[in-house]
Amino acid sequence: MEIPIDAGARISGHAGHYELGFLNMKTREVRDVAPANDFAVARIKRQLPNRSSIGLIAVNRQSLSHFDSKRPFNRTFGADANVGLGRYTNWQNYYARTQSPGLTGAAHAGLSSFRYDNSHHQVTLSYREVGPDFNPEVGYLQRANYRRPGFGYRRTFYPEGKVRSIYPHFQWNRWYTLGTNDLESAYWHNDYGMNWQGGESISLQLNRSFERLDKPFEVFPGIKIAPGRYGFSQVDFSASTNQSATRFASGDITAGNFYSGTLRTLNLSGGVRKGANLTWSGSYTRNIVNLREGDFTTDLVGFRFNWSFTSKTYLQTFTQYNSRINQVGTNIRFALLSTSSNGLFVVYNTRAVTMDYVDPHNQERITLSRALLVKFTYLFDF
Repeated sequence: MEIPIDAGARISGHAGHYELGFLNMKTREVRDVAPANDFAVARIKRQLPNRSSIGLIAVNRQSLSHFDSKRPFNRTFGADANVGLGRYTNWQNYYARTQSPGLTGAAHAGLSSFRYDNSHHQVTLSYREVGPDFNPEVGYLQRANYRRPGFGYRRTFYPEGKVRSIYPHFQWNRWYTLGTNDLESAYWHNDYGMNWQGGESISLQLNRSFERLDKPFEVFPGIKIAPGRYGFSQVDFSASTNQSATRFASGDITAGNFYSGTLRTLNLSGGVRKGANLTWSGSYTRNIVNLREGDFTTDLVGFRFNWSFTSKTYLQTFTQYNSRINQVGTNIRFALLSTSSNGLFVVYNTRAVTMDYVDPHNQERITLSRALLVKFTYLFDF
């Protein structure tokens, strides 16, 4: 359901070493869906030497109608600090809290991430924590009530000859429930990759996953995976040609366990360029899943077209078919720019079904939605 926007304003720019931004927007009430709301975001960031910075952000949603009597507002406050240490080390940190009526538990989120990266070694160490009542309604939250430590290492070799680089690496992440420290999820990624001087590449991966399901998970319509603890491994092999060449292609094959059964995935893509202005490309992905609860297959097909008339004027289209929802979606975007961020944008979106469909008004139709958007941006210097 689309929420109408009645009005909005945005101001952003620099003042000395400070980056400033402010956004305010009013949305209309949609009966039985959402109240009228006023949204506001304010951001300030101070640049410091050696890739360092500190910043503050505040986000507010205020209900303008009596539709939302239980939660008339939602607020988020956050601070961040990025520290550059020497040439190769960065230390990223943030902390945020939310205010939501009716939620009185831990409403915090924080991250501390260390990264060392030179031409031969890359080391990452991180710790993230999100409280059970952290509720950033003006944004996205994948999960709450967890802590997640992570560690990764990459070693890059540069042999002489036809091979440009070899980069074996691994990444280890685990998610624990706050309070009980019970393991929720885990992911261990092992990868042996190689690039050639001509731009070709191959990669062989071994991935190990763990998921704790506390309630049934509907992975496909009518197929639900039962609650429990599932550990599964998958092997993945991918290869690609030079993606900047006139003709380019890539392929990926995955096979292994998936919850109570098995998964096989085939992913193919490729394209053609004509000069520097025209590009056609396509992709196809098939998933074959066999589970104790049932079997299913999904297909995803996409086509892209890009025509750059000049460096600042272009036409882009993207069409995708998804067998999981039996829909075809198309996005068409035209841009006429004066700079990289100033100019006119015209966007057209449409969605259609590929099966019989009767809408809530008892009318048979194919098209689900159409939208035409026109946007003009101009930045003022003061």
